[in-house]
Amino acid sequence: MKAKTPRFAARVAAVFAPRSDLEKAIVGAIPISACVFARSVISGCAGIAALFAVPSSAQEISNVRSVDIALAGHISQRCGMAAGQSTDLGNLSRPRISATTRVQLDCNVPFTMSIQAQRGAIQNLLMPGGQGGYQGSVPYSLNVELPVRRPDRELLTRAFEGRALVAGQTMSSLGGIAQDGMLLRLDLGSVTSSSGLLAGAYGETIVITVAPT
Repeated sequence: MKAKTPRFAARVAAVFAPRSDLEKAIVGAIPISACVFARSVISGCAGIAALFAVPSSAQEISNVRSVDIALAGHISQRCGMAAGQSTDLGNLSRPRISATTRVQLDCNVPFTMSIQAQRGAIQNLLMPGGQGGYQGSVPYSLNVELPVRRPDRELLTRAFEGRALVAGQTMSSLGGIAQDGMLLRLDLGSVTSSSGLLAGAYGETIVITVAPT
Protein backbone atom coordinates (compact mmCIF):
# COMPACT_ATOMS: atom_id res chain seq x y z
CA MET A 1 0.00 0.00 0.00
CA LYS A 2 1.30 3.45 -0.88
CA ALA A 3 2.33 5.42 2.21
CA LYS A 4 0.44 8.62 3.01
CA THR A 5 2.39 11.80 2.34
CA PRO A 6 3.21 14.26 5.12
CA ARG A 7 0.97 16.86 3.40
CA PHE A 8 -2.02 14.50 3.47
CA ALA A 9 -1.33 13.54 7.11
CA ALA A 10 -1.21 17.19 8.08
CA ARG A 11 -4.57 17.79 6.44
CA VAL A 12 -6.15 14.81 8.18
CA ALA A 13 -4.80 15.96 11.51
CA ALA A 14 -6.06 19.54 10.92
CA VAL A 15 -9.58 18.29 10.25
CA PHE A 16 -10.00 15.73 13.02
CA ALA A 17 -7.70 16.81 15.86
CA PRO A 18 -8.62 19.51 18.42
CA ARG A 19 -6.40 22.50 17.94
CA SER A 20 -4.96 22.24 21.46
CA ASP A 21 -3.70 18.72 20.69
CA LEU A 22 -3.11 19.21 16.98
CA GLU A 23 0.63 19.72 16.96
CA LYS A 24 1.25 16.78 19.31
CA ALA A 25 -0.81 14.55 17.05
CA ILE A 26 1.14 15.60 13.97
CA VAL A 27 4.54 15.14 15.62
CA GLY A 28 3.62 11.56 16.49
CA ALA A 29 2.12 10.85 13.09
CA ILE A 30 4.66 12.24 10.60
CA PRO A 31 8.48 12.46 10.33
CA ILE A 32 10.32 15.30 11.97
CA SER A 33 11.31 16.76 8.63
CA ALA A 34 7.63 17.40 7.82
CA CYS A 35 6.68 18.96 11.17
CA VAL A 36 7.62 22.46 10.08
CA PHE A 37 5.33 22.20 7.07
CA ALA A 38 2.52 20.74 9.21
CA ARG A 39 2.82 23.54 11.74
CA SER A 40 2.57 26.02 8.88
CA VAL A 41 -0.63 24.34 7.74
CA ILE A 42 -2.04 24.53 11.25
CA SER A 43 -1.09 28.17 11.61
CA GLY A 44 -2.67 28.96 8.23
CA CYS A 45 -5.89 27.18 9.17
CA ALA A 46 -6.04 29.07 12.45
CA GLY A 47 -5.63 32.36 10.59
CA ILE A 48 -8.42 31.50 8.16
CA ALA A 49 -10.67 30.40 11.04
CA ALA A 50 -10.04 33.67 12.86
CA LEU A 51 -10.89 35.57 9.68
CA PHE A 52 -14.29 33.90 9.18
CA ALA A 53 -15.28 33.24 12.83
CA VAL A 54 -17.96 36.00 13.00
CA PRO A 55 -20.84 35.42 15.48
CA SER A 56 -24.12 34.68 13.72
CA SER A 57 -25.91 37.34 15.77
CA ALA A 58 -23.57 40.08 14.54
CA GLN A 59 -24.84 39.78 10.98
CA GLU A 60 -28.47 39.87 12.16
CA ILE A 61 -27.97 42.91 14.41
CA SER A 62 -26.19 44.88 11.71
CA ASN A 63 -29.24 44.56 9.43
CA VAL A 64 -31.81 45.76 12.00
CA ARG A 65 -33.22 49.21 11.29
CA SER A 66 -36.24 49.30 13.64
CA VAL A 67 -37.63 47.45 16.63
CA ASP A 68 -41.33 46.90 17.43
CA ILE A 69 -42.19 46.64 21.13
CA ALA A 70 -45.76 45.51 21.90
CA LEU A 71 -47.32 46.83 25.12
CA ALA A 72 -50.73 45.86 26.50
CA GLY A 73 -52.91 46.88 29.45
CA HIS A 74 -56.47 46.82 30.70
CA ILE A 75 -58.89 49.06 32.63
CA SER A 76 -62.06 47.50 34.00
CA GLN A 77 -65.45 49.00 33.19
CA ARG A 78 -66.98 51.07 35.98
CA CYS A 79 -70.47 52.52 35.99
CA GLY A 80 -72.30 53.26 39.23
CA MET A 81 -74.33 55.73 41.24
CA ALA A 82 -74.60 56.77 44.85
CA ALA A 83 -77.29 55.22 47.04
CA GLY A 84 -80.84 56.52 46.59
CA GLN A 85 -82.34 59.19 48.79
CA SER A 86 -85.75 60.48 49.81
CA THR A 87 -87.07 63.98 49.15
CA ASP A 88 -89.78 65.54 51.28
CA LEU A 89 -92.01 67.74 49.12
CA GLY A 90 -93.79 69.19 52.13
CA ASN A 91 -97.34 70.50 51.82
CA LEU A 92 -98.59 69.44 48.39
CA SER A 93 -101.32 72.06 48.32
CA ARG A 94 -98.73 74.74 47.57
CA PRO A 95 -98.59 75.90 43.95
CA ARG A 96 -95.62 75.32 41.62
CA ILE A 97 -93.82 72.82 43.79
CA SER A 98 -90.39 71.85 42.49
CA ALA A 99 -87.57 69.83 43.99
CA THR A 100 -84.05 69.19 42.75
CA THR A 101 -81.52 66.59 43.77
CA ARG A 102 -78.00 65.86 42.54
CA VAL A 103 -77.07 62.22 42.11
CA GLN A 104 -73.46 61.07 42.08
CA LEU A 105 -72.77 59.16 38.86
CA ASP A 106 -69.47 57.87 37.54
CA CYS A 107 -69.16 55.84 34.32
CA ASN A 108 -65.87 55.42 32.46
CA VAL A 109 -67.71 53.90 29.47
CA PRO A 110 -70.70 55.03 27.40
CA PHE A 111 -73.95 53.96 29.03
CA THR A 112 -77.73 53.89 28.90
CA MET A 113 -79.89 55.04 31.77
CA SER A 114 -83.30 53.45 32.41
CA ILE A 115 -85.94 55.34 34.41
CA GLN A 116 -89.09 53.72 35.72
CA ALA A 117 -91.77 55.00 38.10
CA GLN A 118 -93.94 52.91 40.40
CA ARG A 119 -97.14 55.01 40.24
CA GLY A 120 -96.65 57.70 37.59
CA ALA A 121 -97.93 60.41 39.97
CA ILE A 122 -97.51 61.59 43.54
CA GLN A 123 -100.34 59.53 45.01
CA ASN A 124 -102.20 59.16 48.28
CA LEU A 125 -100.83 55.96 49.76
CA LEU A 126 -104.24 54.79 51.03
CA MET A 127 -106.63 56.25 48.46
CA PRO A 128 -104.70 56.93 45.23
CA GLY A 129 -107.96 57.42 43.32
CA GLY A 130 -109.16 60.08 45.74
CA GLN A 131 -112.40 60.14 47.69
CA GLY A 132 -115.52 62.17 47.20
CA GLY A 133 -114.56 65.42 45.56
CA TYR A 134 -110.98 65.24 46.75
CA GLN A 135 -108.21 64.28 44.38
CA GLY A 136 -105.77 61.51 45.43
CA SER A 137 -102.85 62.19 43.11
CA VAL A 138 -100.69 64.98 41.74
CA PRO A 139 -99.09 64.72 38.26
CA TYR A 140 -95.41 65.51 37.83
CA SER A 141 -92.62 65.70 35.27
CA LEU A 142 -89.02 64.62 35.75
CA ASN A 143 -86.23 66.63 34.13
CA VAL A 144 -82.77 65.10 33.82
CA GLU A 145 -79.57 67.08 33.26
CA LEU A 146 -76.65 64.79 32.47
CA PRO A 147 -73.14 66.23 31.91
CA VAL A 148 -71.03 63.94 29.71
CA ARG A 149 -67.59 64.09 28.11
CA ARG A 150 -67.05 62.83 24.52
CA PRO A 151 -64.33 64.15 24.75
CA ASP A 152 -65.51 67.76 25.23
CA ARG A 153 -68.01 68.46 27.99
CA GLU A 154 -71.65 68.48 26.91
CA LEU A 155 -74.95 68.72 28.78
CA LEU A 156 -77.67 66.25 27.80
CA THR A 157 -81.21 67.04 28.94
CA ARG A 158 -84.46 65.10 28.83
CA ALA A 159 -87.94 65.66 30.30
CA PHE A 160 -90.31 62.79 31.13
CA GLU A 161 -93.96 62.86 32.15
CA GLY A 162 -94.60 60.83 35.28
CA ARG A 163 -97.33 58.67 33.69
CA ALA A 164 -94.94 57.72 30.84
CA LEU A 165 -92.35 56.51 33.33
CA VAL A 166 -94.58 53.66 34.50
CA ALA A 167 -93.72 51.74 31.31
CA GLY A 168 -90.07 52.75 31.64
CA GLN A 169 -88.01 55.22 29.60
CA THR A 170 -84.35 55.29 28.56
CA MET A 171 -81.74 57.98 28.12
CA SER A 172 -78.44 57.38 26.30
CA SER A 173 -75.12 59.07 27.04
CA LEU A 174 -74.64 59.23 23.24
CA GLY A 175 -71.17 57.77 23.43
CA GLY A 176 -70.05 59.98 26.33
CA ILE A 177 -68.84 59.12 29.81
CA ALA A 178 -70.00 60.65 33.09
CA GLN A 179 -67.79 62.12 35.80
CA ASP A 180 -69.86 65.01 37.17
CA GLY A 181 -73.02 63.24 38.36
CA MET A 182 -76.46 64.31 37.19
CA LEU A 183 -79.20 66.69 38.28
CA LEU A 184 -82.82 65.61 38.67
CA ARG A 185 -85.63 68.13 38.94
CA LEU A 186 -89.20 67.16 39.82
CA ASP A 187 -91.94 69.63 38.87
CA LEU A 188 -95.45 69.01 40.21
CA GLY A 189 -98.46 69.72 38.07
CA SER A 190 -101.75 71.38 38.98
CA VAL A 191 -104.54 69.81 40.99
CA THR A 192 -107.65 69.74 38.82
CA SER A 193 -110.21 69.08 41.56
CA SER A 194 -111.86 72.17 42.96
CA SER A 195 -111.93 70.49 46.36
CA GLY A 196 -108.20 69.98 46.38
CA LEU A 197 -106.29 66.96 47.60
CA LEU A 198 -107.41 64.23 49.96
CA ALA A 199 -105.66 64.35 53.33
CA GLY A 200 -102.99 61.77 54.02
CA ALA A 201 -99.47 60.70 53.09
CA TYR A 202 -98.44 60.82 49.47
CA GLY A 203 -95.54 59.19 47.74
CA GLU A 204 -93.90 57.92 44.57
CA THR A 205 -90.84 55.77 43.81
CA ILE A 206 -88.61 56.33 40.79
CA VAL A 207 -85.97 53.74 39.95
CA ILE A 208 -82.95 54.78 37.86
CA THR A 209 -80.60 52.13 36.48
CA VAL A 210 -77.40 52.63 34.49
CA ALA A 211 -75.71 50.00 32.32
CA PRO A 212 -72.64 50.19 30.04
CA THR A 213 -73.36 50.06 26.29
